[in-house]
Amino acid sequence: QNQPTQYDRVIAIEKYVRTKIKYNESVSAPPSGRDGVDYTLFDRPEGYCNYYASAMAVLARLNGIPARVASGARTKSEQFDFGSAEFAPWVLGATM
Repeated sequence: QNQPTQYDRVIAIEKYVRTKIKYNESVSAPPSGRDGVDYTLFDRPEGYCNYYASAMAVLARLNGIPARVASGARTKSEQFDFGSAEFAPWVLGATM
């Protein structure tokens, strides 16, 4: 929150999430009844892109920055061959 602009706060949040959460594609799901972002940030700081994006969106919103997570795929050709697609979530928000 000590950053002068929303953009600077978003960059600080991104750096924090990248430093705090260890990338692990084979991480197990959070325990039943536990909030996934809370569990990832405070109990088991590891996960993959969905965990990073969710944590970043929640932290942005806690800092007064409107943010949402969107997921999609980008194919490597004009064919809809999802075997060669790149799937990823993105954090969308205002950075004015």
